[in-house]
Amino acid sequence: MKKIYFANTNFEFELLSHKEANPFHEIKKYPICLQLQFLPLLFANEEDEVLVVGQPENEFLRELKHNKMAIPRLITEKEIDGGELVTWGWSKALKDWADTKPQLTYNMPDWEVVRKVNSKEWSFNHSLKLPGAQLLYSMDDLCHWVALQKGHKGVLKTCYGLSGRGHLLLQPIGAINNKMKSFCQREWLGRRPVIAEPWVERLLDFSTLWHLSSDQIQFMAATKMINQPQGSYQGSLIGDENLIFQEFPGLIQQQKKYSISILESLKKEGYFGFVGIDAMVYRYNGKECIHPIVEINARMTMALAGFLMQKKHFLNKNICLLYEKNGLGLLPKHLLLEDKQYSFDKQLKIKELIF
Repeated sequence: MKKIYFANTNFEFELLSHKEANPFHEIKKYPICLQLQFLPLLFANEEDEVLVVGQPENEFLRELKHNKMAIPRLITEKEIDGGELVTWGWSKALKDWADTKPQLTYNMPDWEVVRKVNSKEWSFNHSLKLPGAQLLYSMDDLCHWVALQKGHKGVLKTCYGLSGRGHLLLQPIGAINNKMKSFCQREWLGRRPVIAEPWVERLLDFSTLWHLSSDQIQFMAATKMINQPQGSYQGSLIGDENLIFQEFPGLIQQQKKYSISILESLKKEGYFGFVGIDAMVYRYNGKECIHPIVEINARMTMALAGFLMQKKHFLNKNICLLYEKNGLGLLPKHLLLEDKQYSFDKQLKIKELIF
């Protein structure tokens, strides 16, 4: 059965909402997601299809073909004639829509399970914590935590948020200010805690990629992450782990041991599908430490997309995947949608690494 990919990278926003919405209307609210919906073109098989809203410029598709990339067909929701729907993140809205299409299959975990395990609260409660990290449920909790920081840097995080969004970086913390109050109160109004952590000196950000089924936990790859200082994603290094992580021998095996227990917990919750586990190496009191579970992404990730691209186009090679401003790349620069043209200032680029 052919696969029909839909990169609903606005997935995190659906986790926050309790309203029924048309998934093809919702993605239009986020220009960056309109560009990222074309990611599956770069890793899907030629016989598969990629479901999109809007049309990229003809030059974009010609350039992909010129580079001898065998790409699948782009289709709209009206052109679907059956297959297996594969989405970036599990979606109740897409499940409801797919159930109206007799020839379309879309088997997903229970929606409340998806919401639960994608919350940073769940990963916080199921993994090791940074020294002094805490869940904040009230203003009293915030006051207590700030008092313990004694003027050090920190970060507040929302339960849902992708690529560094939903983070409030705190310079040496003295008194609670209005920005901190409003950040926390928005979460508390939604009956969600705020994750409070110390700001540590990060030496390495990395991610392990997994796939869960009813009877198997499959390790796929480990990738080194390139993040901006505030934590937002910028790129990945993908390939031979012995080369990419040569400065940290044994690190991936160590992190995988921590991951297995939390992946077993995910399975017990009833979750299946892709999982990316973000981790880091940091310095604390003069020592190098591993924080094996920084965040759990129970969905596809940019690192996974890069790994799938490497398998298809750069097999047995080491690559650097970058999502950055300026220049030409592997995603559309312009998109026409309902007589409106969108332009994107960031591009996806891949280069081969030589060690």
